[in-house]
Amino acid sequence: MPSIEALLHEYGYAFLFAGAVAEGETAVALAGVAAHRGYLDLSMVMLVAALGAALGDQLSFQLGRWKGRALLDSHPDWATKWERFRRLSERWGTWLILGFRFIYGMRVVGAAAFGATEISTLRFTALNLAGAILWACLLSGGGSLLGQTLETFLGDLSAWE
Repeated sequence: MPSIEALLHEYGYAFLFAGAVAEGETAVALAGVAAHRGYLDLSMVMLVAALGAALGDQLSFQLGRWKGRALLDSHPDWATKWERFRRLSERWGTWLILGFRFIYGMRVVGAAAFGATEISTLRFTALNLAGAILWACLLSGGGSLLGQTLETFLGDLSAWE
């Protein structure tokens, strides 16, 4: 059976990318721990996680742009919530795009909802990329810090691996 080190060297970035595309806070934080342990490079973890997150959110945005209005029109009971979101996005759009990914469970829904608004694709893409970079750096850096903290309390982590 391959070691965890061999698996991470072989597939770590691919698993991280897939996890980041699919709303993977845990994958990004664990990749930060792996980077602290020397199995992955922290700057590459940040880059791969940011690209995966940005791609996943961009796909959700495009799905919202393509079918979002039709979905909303087919659910009139969502009208009040949708109107509230629309007003919030008009007032706080920049901050909402930068921050929706930090609310668990909101990445896919938030990006799709923005796709159903009148925001330009270029503006969403630029802000989405900036938010994804911030998200990836904070989560992977936090994971690296977690790895350091675990070593402080547990000693050598190789026995736990």
